[in-house]
Amino acid sequence: MKRRETLLILSTGAVAIASDATAFIQSAQAGLKYPGRLKIGTITEMDSKKILHFNFPTEESPAVVFRLPNGQLAAFSTICTHMGCPVQYEASDQLFKCPCHQSHFSATMSGAVVAGPAPRPLPKISVDVDHDGNIYATSISEPPFGTKMSIHEVEEIYGEKKL
Repeated sequence: MKRRETLLILSTGAVAIASDATAFIQSAQAGLKYPGRLKIGTITEMDSKKILHFNFPTEESPAVVFRLPNGQLAAFSTICTHMGCPVQYEASDQLFKCPCHQSHFSATMSGAVVAGPAPRPLPKISVDVDHDGNIYATSISEPPFGTKMSIHEVEEIYGEKKL
């Protein structure tokens, strides 16, 4: 193999790696959006249970949707941004609490960290409600702890690119 061919192969590989990294950063900054909408329940179910548990953006990513005191719906990943422990929502305090290292996140301030070592807020999930009262998850502000989803992985899981 000639020197020129070796350089061409190496530079092509570097461009491919850089484009994957760029795609991941852009998707995280823009809020990950997924093809279609994932139905997570109905308003009737949520109002009777007070909280609905679901998985988004993957089957390994637990999340919840609930109603805030002002009547609006709020949905968040329930994976702590510190070390990936499951957090619990406590409606009486309007806080998500992590039992592992005592991080607390505000449900009324977009999942902001209010106590503990967590470095970032909980990922916020955008939800829509249709005219029949069905609740759908449509996007997430950033990948939950432990998931690094690139545009290519989103395409693989959901079938087509919608970013």
